[in-house]
Amino acid sequence: MELPYCYAEPGTYGYEVEDYGETVTALTDVVFYARHPELNGRKIRPGETALVEEWKAIARMFPQSLC
Repeated sequence: MELPYCYAEPGTYGYEVEDYGETVTALTDVVFYARHPELNGRKIRPGETALVEEWKAIARMFPQSLC
């Protein structure tokens, strides 16, 4: 993971963000699976619509861009 270049020089924090969308997905997963340890990290099944909606709601909490 890396901060966008608009906030830090590459390597400043020891990690790099290549794609902000992937970062949001990873952060969303962390929050979601912390809320649902019973899932043990398994993917949400198509019929689990409440979980899908919760995951999407978490993703919307992150800004569209940091720059």
